[in-house]
Amino acid sequence: MRPKLTILLPIICAAYCANCANAEDKNIIRVLSYNIHHGAGIDGKLDLERIAGVIKSASPDIVSLQEVDNQTKRSKGVDQAKELARLTNMKFVYGASMSFQGGKYGNTVLTTLPIKASKVILCRVSHAQPYV
Repeated sequence: MRPKLTILLPIICAAYCANCANAEDKNIIRVLSYNIHHGAGIDGKLDLERIAGVIKSASPDIVSLQEVDNQTKRSKGVDQAKELARLTNMKFVYGASMSFQGGKYGNTVLTTLPIKASKVILCRVSHAQPYV
């Protein structure tokens, strides 16, 4: 089986950025990219509340998260995308890159903006391990 690369492409429509309450200029959308390493900090502790605090402190409108577990053994069966959406009061879209430890592993987009549609595109790569 060939490894796959997941590209998560949410189509987010926000006319005039009406929901950008955190930005002084309504034409600004704040974007954050964050590799959460399956929820583990540099101390090795799984702590989604800590990650949610970092996200909230940046006041982003859109967050791109990499290395997100969904119901894996190492993450104690937690749907990390759903939990981070709850903790940050944001909407989410999850895209799995691969099966892993009884669950899935992939990427997530969190947003304060309306999500009108989303599509996950799996791209084939020739490397031994999929890029996520």
